[in-house]
Amino acid sequence: GCLAKPNISKMAPKSIRFAANLGFLFQEMPLLKRFAAAKAAGFEAVELAFEQYEYPMEEVVAALKAAQLTCALINTPKGPDGQLGVGASPGMEAEFSSSFDTALAYCHALDCQNLHTMAGPRLDTATEAQQTSTFTANLRQAAAKAQSRGVFLTLEPISRVAVPNYFLNHVDQALALIEAVAAPNLRYQFDVYHAQKVHGDLTSTLKRTIGCLGHVQISGLPDRHEPDQEGEVNICYLLELLQSLGYVGFVGCEYQPRATTEAGLGWMKPYMDDSI
Repeated sequence: GCLAKPNISKMAPKSIRFAANLGFLFQEMPLLKRFAAAKAAGFEAVELAFEQYEYPMEEVVAALKAAQLTCALINTPKGPDGQLGVGASPGMEAEFSSSFDTALAYCHALDCQNLHTMAGPRLDTATEAQQTSTFTANLRQAAAKAQSRGVFLTLEPISRVAVPNYFLNHVDQALALIEAVAAPNLRYQFDVYHAQKVHGDLTSTLKRTIGCLGHVQISGLPDRHEPDQEGEVNICYLLELLQSLGYVGFVGCEYQPRATTEAGLGWMKPYMDDSI
């Protein structure tokens, strides 16, 4: 339905619920002002990366509520050396547990149902099997804690183009962890940028993961700009596919605007319900 550019406004699926990733968008202003900007731009929800942990929890909650937005997803905190998590770091189980508890408290306060639980780096001091074993054990404990709060954990494979030494890179690696942990609230997080960079084959990836798909993030390719029709991946096609597969979660918009965030928001217009 989306192959012809002139028809995208007619063909674009209209019930997609977009979430602004405030770690990427609206960088022109401080975090607490980005919520209102996202609402004004037409977003129904937001995603939070790491900055929320630098603010008192109640201030973040107040900004979210004032803008009448849903918090779709947050990340677990960075590690003590700035690494993107410590989930797969042997010997740092206590740090993982403590930082996970902090993230879970933010989820509870923000009424956020999805917690992206980060693996951290591939280490020189441990084998891949050792790191996998550590991450599996940490995820098993974390998932049990989260389930009592009604929170889902997500695993997002991240391309080494974006984060050179990140431990979790491939969809199959994520699916193996999900199978090993065997927790009903552990899900796969599909980010089109990382998936295309690492393995491609996006349609079959979505089809074979829909049963455990917990969250989706989009951007343009190859440069991670606006998810418009100008890049190498047809985002509209993928969103139609997601709808046809029955995905009803939020779609996170995690991209680097070419200029200001507001200047680049035209890509959203075809998805807005023009019957209202």
